[in-house]
Amino acid sequence: MPINSISNNTVVSTYEIRLERNGLSKDRKKLSQNISDVKNCVTKLNNSITAHKKDITVNQSLLKSLQSVSKKHGENASVRLKNDHFKYGKASNFLKILFMVIVIRLSAKPQLKRSMLKRVQYLPKW
Repeated sequence: MPINSISNNTVVSTYEIRLERNGLSKDRKKLSQNISDVKNCVTKLNNSITAHKKDITVNQSLLKSLQSVSKKHGENASVRLKNDHFKYGKASNFLKILFMVIVIRLSAKPQLKRSMLKRVQYLPKW
């Protein structure tokens, strides 16, 4: 290999080096931004997966509770949800029903309304 061919191609201007360095610096910034975007996306997906796993476990426990009530009392048993689990039977709405009956009667009969209000005034306050 002749000496002339080696010496002619080894000279690189500082301008070309700066251009190459700037290009590499821009590429590094783009890649680091892409990496941080991917990390943020992975974090969001992990949070979403964790929330869905919690929902699944809650739903599985509700399903087990419902299946146990169904086994004990039959498939057509009346069921209510209480304290995050199913119970057999209907909810006791006695006070609600009683209140609604009184409201309906009071709205129908104004005389009864006046007498009930007088009675309520003398009730002890808790």
